[in-house]
Amino acid sequence: MSKYRPAQGGHVPIDLRAEFEGAARFDSPELWVLSGQLWNCTDVMPDDLCGLLDVQVGSTFAQGARRVRPDMRMKAEIEAAEREGFDRRWVLGDERDNPDT
Repeated sequence: MSKYRPAQGGHVPIDLRAEFEGAARFDSPELWVLSGQLWNCTDVMPDDLCGLLDVQVGSTFAQGARRVRPDMRMKAEIEAAEREGFDRRWVLGDERDNPDT
C-alpha cells in the first residue's frame, strides 16, 4: 500500500479529503494546513463543495485548495489590520467609503 505524498500529488485518502471539506464548511483555522496537504490532489471534489468554494463543478481538491488560500490570507490581513485600528475599507482599498478622500 502506498503512502500519500502531498508534493507528488495523486489520490488522497478519504479521511483527509473529508477533513478538508469539514474545515471549508466551518471556516476552520485548520483549512490552511489541509489545503497545503491537498495542494496536488487529483481527486474530484463533490459538487456541493465546488459550489461552496465557488469553483467549477468537477474541480479537483487541488483547485479547491488553491482557491481557499488567497481568501484566507486576505482574511488574516484584514483581521490583523483591524487589531491595529485600521478600517476594513482602507485595508481592502475601497476609498469610496473613506471620509478623508
